[in-house]
Amino acid sequence: DLGTLSRQLGDLDTSFELLVEARRIRQEEAPGSLAVAAAFRMLAIPTVLRGDYVAGARDLARSYEILQSIAPQSHEMVNTSSSLGILETWRGGLEAAERHYQRAVGIVERLEPGGKREAELLVNLADLKLHLWNLSAAEGYLLRSREILQRIAPRSSAMAVALANLSLIRSRRGNFEVALDLQNKSTEIFEEVASEHSFLPVAYASICTLAARFRAFLSARGLRVDLHSRRGAGPDGRSGRVLPASHDHAR
Repeated sequence: DLGTLSRQLGDLDTSFELLVEARRIRQEEAPGSLAVAAAFRMLAIPTVLRGDYVAGARDLARSYEILQSIAPQSHEMVNTSSSLGILETWRGGLEAAERHYQRAVGIVERLEPGGKREAELLVNLADLKLHLWNLSAAEGYLLRSREILQRIAPRSSAMAVALANLSLIRSRRGNFEVALDLQNKSTEIFEEVASEHSFLPVAYASICTLAARFRAFLSARGLRVDLHSRRGAGPDGRSGRVLPASHDHAR
């Protein structure tokens, strides 16, 4: 799909124009169909990225309305519900976002239990719980996601984001060296897969944000990160240490 490809390449205006035309054609050929619902959802993405949240929400609502009547338990409903969850999170509608994510998880658990899509949705739910400072709930979702991904996609962008979120939670609980290990593993995985997918700058931005939060959290407590190296472990098997900010390395 040229519209989707243009979006992935960063050309939002061309993506928007192509997807508007694709929606028009699909509406003429098969009004009220699954293809039309998908067209509304795909158009909503560049619309929101261009800053028009109202129009994006309207497109997603139309997609949801069609799917509710023809395919309420479909993969396309999972995609639309997930997109609605993301949009509501951005707009601050966290309760609505959770309803959308939970709907998507419920469907995907029936259609494809234990799959990568379920793991990705669990990461989204965890991110939502982090917004609400519910660390226990967030950790539970992330551990479930990590368990799935460890089986089917251990070196994926989804795993990188899950580990980065777990790092933030562990740092909040004072487990700084565990948090540092998780953060470094997250970055290492991302660097392995970054060249394979054009959408990964979004995941990388998430990981960098979490890394910055982790380091700010340490700094506020008079601590800092001491890395053995960019990659690889030190003599204790860890990739770095958390030390007091005033720690002197001089021998």
